[in-house]
Amino acid sequence: MKPYVPIDCEFHDRLEDAAIKKKRVTIEFWRGEIQESINAVIQDIRIEDGAEFLILDSNKGSIRLDNIISVDGNVHQPILEK
Repeated sequence: MKPYVPIDCEFHDRLEDAAIKKKRVTIEFWRGEIQESINAVIQDIRIEDGAEFLILDSNKGSIRLDNIISVDGNVHQPILEK
């Protein structure tokens, strides 16, 4: 598994806001080499083994934050190392 890369603080705040509001969102993300899309409610954001994950509703599982492409059309811009 690739090392976790922290996400942009502003994008993280948007995810937390959606979780607090229990808002249904469309999430585009990478699952390995495959791009997927899911419509779900973000239940929580958790840290496991040094990586952050979205916990989704209805047993839809979890998504590692650095695998997210966009949420409701808001594109995640990866933090580039300096």
